[in-house]
Amino acid sequence: MEIGLIGLPQSGKTTVFEAITHTLKDKSSKNTNIGISRVEDPRIDELVALFDPKKISKAEVTFVDIPTSPESLGKSQSISGEYLNILQRMDALVEVIRYFDNPSVPHIFETIDIKRDSKTLKEELIFSDLTIIDKRIERLNSELKGARNDKKESIIKEIGQLTNVKENLENNIPIKDQNLDKDTAEIVWNFQLLSAKPLLSVLNIDEDKINHKDSRDTISICAQLEKELAEMPEEDQLMFRESLGIEESGKNKLIDKSYALLNLISFFTVGPDEVKAWTITQGMSALEAAGQIHSDIQKGFIKAEVIGYQNMIESKKMAEAKKLGLLRLEGKEYLMNDGDIAHFMFNK
Repeated sequence: MEIGLIGLPQSGKTTVFEAITHTLKDKSSKNTNIGISRVEDPRIDELVALFDPKKISKAEVTFVDIPTSPESLGKSQSISGEYLNILQRMDALVEVIRYFDNPSVPHIFETIDIKRDSKTLKEELIFSDLTIIDKRIERLNSELKGARNDKKESIIKEIGQLTNVKENLENNIPIKDQNLDKDTAEIVWNFQLLSAKPLLSVLNIDEDKINHKDSRDTISICAQLEKELAEMPEEDQLMFRESLGIEESGKNKLIDKSYALLNLISFFTVGPDEVKAWTITQGMSALEAAGQIHSDIQKGFIKAEVIGYQNMIESKKMAEAKKLGLLRLEGKEYLMNDGDIAHFMFNK
């Protein structure tokens, strides 16, 4: 999973990136920076205690700190070029909104206004989508002039569909909120439009706003504090968080919200060699989950041995789980549940 961080200049976007990935970035560099965060899941620790594996592999999330384009962000222009290409490949976007005061680092609009800044960022995503849709409509109109009669109907239909999408974008309705029919959604999906992507807002706050309430698609992180805490030994981190009333690290909050936003769940493979967490989309079948491990396993899929996490913890040993009838054989259409422990049988 790749998540792109966007933000206005001086929003603290790169500090958020450094805090959640423990990756330091050269502030003078205009290049994209990539960092990987391991998903802290207490269930994997419990499974490690049971199986004592040689290797532990936690799920990972890749965060991409996307440079602020001087030609676009904050200037009401569409995002283009390499910045657009980077954003288009992201699974989700995180907009970092400045909600801290620092006179030595003035806001580009001179005042702190989280609604205005969020609106500015969202509009720039929409502007980029409008540019792409406009070009496509223009190309279709050109094709229509020389098209055979049997092709004209489909071209006219697509022009109509995209025109409706365009009108909604012009009214500041992002793609993800347009309730597109299946045919239109399939057409739009091919363009990798930015306003179609899941979007999470991160308020970069002062220490005095630590108790700011989170919502379904907005979380608050004191990035500078989180960055400093991340550099401490774990025991010291816990002590300081407790003294400050911080129940969960910014990194864990962001990852948890990202999983919820993208409808992601985890399943596990276990054994003496390795305990590993795998990230899949909710509703994925056993056959599809097998393919996440290796295409050969999916191709030769026979059955999956599955046990729920809680049943495994209570059984303590796989042999005991089998004895109690808790280990099930499931076919390729079985829908994976969060926390499932699976062993896939397949023809080699």
